[in-house]
Order: sequence, then C-alpha cells, then structure tokens
Amino acid sequence: MIILENAAEKIRRFNNYPKDRPRESYHQVLTARAGRRSLVREDGNISNEHLHLTDWALRSYFMMNRGNRMGDEEEFVNKLGNNLRDNVTKSILAKLRDVTIIAHNLQDYKSNTEKLYESLSNCEHGLSADGTYFCVGATKVMHCLFPELFVMLDQNVGKAVGYRSGQHNNFSSYWRVIDICRKELKEWEEIHGSTDTLLQLDLPPTTLPRVFDKCASIMGIRQ
Repeated sequence: MIILENAAEKIRRFNNYPKDRPRESYHQVLTARAGRRSLVREDGNISNEHLHLTDWALRSYFMMNRGNRMGDEEEFVNKLGNNLRDNVTKSILAKLRDVTIIAHNLQDYKSNTEKLYESLSNCEHGLSADGTYFCVGATKVMHCLFPELFVMLDQNVGKAVGYRSGQHNNFSSYWRVIDICRKELKEWEEIHGSTDTLLQLDLPPTTLPRVFDKCASIMGIRQ
C-alpha cells in the first residue's frame, strides 16, 4: 500500500486541514442516501432535491465554481438533470446504483463508467459554463451520486499517484486511480480482516472511496 499506508495519520491531517472548510454540504450528500449505496433510484432517476444537494457540495465544499465555471445554480442543476435524464445515461445510472468500489466484478462496469465520465466532462455537452472540459468536476459529481463506488481525481490526488500536472484530466487516468483504490482496499482487507477497520479511522459520515481520497489528497497537498 502507498496511499493507505499510515491511513490514520493521513486522515487526521486531512480532517484538520483547513479547519474552516465547509463540510456540511458534503455530509448532507452522504446522509441523503438514507442507507442506500447511491442517490440513484431503481429506475435510474435522481430527485431534484439531490441534484441541488450535489450542486451545493460542488460550490461550497469542493470549490468547483472558481471563475464561475459552474455558472448560475439553476442553470447548472438543469444542465446536470438533463444530462442524467438521457435514456442511455439513465440506464447506466440504474446499473451502477448498487455497485461498490470493492465489487469483485468492477471491471465489468468500466465501459459504463467511461460513458458517464465523458458525458459529464466533455466540453460540448458537459457541465462547465465556459465551454471547457469539466474533468475534475465530473469525478466529484460521480462521487456525490455514487459515494460508495467512485473516487475523485483532482490535482492533489493526481500528485499522490504520480501524475504530472494535467495528466489526471482524462478517463484512462481516472480509471487507473479507481483501480489503485480498489487494490489498496483489497490489500487492507487482507491485512486487517475487514475494510470496516479503515472506515472506523474516519469521522462519520464517510465511505471507502472518501477515505482513499483523504489519504491521497493530503499526500498531494504535502508534496
């Protein structure tokens, strides 16, 4: 393990950096699942309330609206909702709704994950207000919708796994980080007997992909 090595210390450092970080919006995304693995309903739909929660987390906790990249709240929520209501995308959402990062057949979902990533990140019909790629934002939207399945990939996480500047902004790089996360979680499970022991190192609410993200992020910040 590289990312999850000394996980307790990395999580503690992340949770204390910075102290005034607005966590409430993200925590509401996690608790809104009400015991489910994702925010997606059986039919592949996502409620408007949950779309607004995702928007709030992106703007406040994840600071994705720098330079007004997300634009107006209603405009962004409508764009996200229309994107996710596409029949092909909705079918993908329904297939992924109960999948977790440690699923034994995770590789089977790579193609669907790529289609979802590309639909959210592309510059023509994606989510950015300025017509640019929304790669980091796409991974954060995916994590908010599927907190038990998808990791987030920004510059700090990219540094932790060895990417140079800009190398993280594509699906191939994103899937590699998903694979790294899954392998390290499996290794943790073999060593410690359960991934529950990893979750217990963090403050609730949390998920395994989020714990991985905290460890990787603090590594990237410290570099």
